[in-house]
Amino acid sequence: MGGIDGLINEIAASANEQAVALSQVNTAVNQLDQVTQRNAAMVHQSTESTRTLRIEAADLFNRVGAFRTGGTEPAAAVSDNPVHAARARLTAFARPGR
Repeated sequence: MGGIDGLINEIAASANEQAVALSQVNTAVNQLDQVTQRNAAMVHQSTESTRTLRIEAADLFNRVGAFRTGGTEPAAAVSDNPVHAARARLTAFARPGR
């Protein structure tokens, strides 16, 4: 009879070890889920920020476009003008397909 008691005790100890291991796996999965949810929230926030920035850049482009600096400047002076340079960069940025 001592042999059966020993086997039952081994089975119980093994089941207890497996329960502890499963608990640890469950904890790790829950932590992974929390990290995944935080990452998803950050991606959403980043996407919204990018969308807002695009709208603000388009608004800035339109506002800068309202300024006129003469139009009869030599080509070199136009390219040296920071307003024109910024407008050219915004035009390149705002092209469809970007």
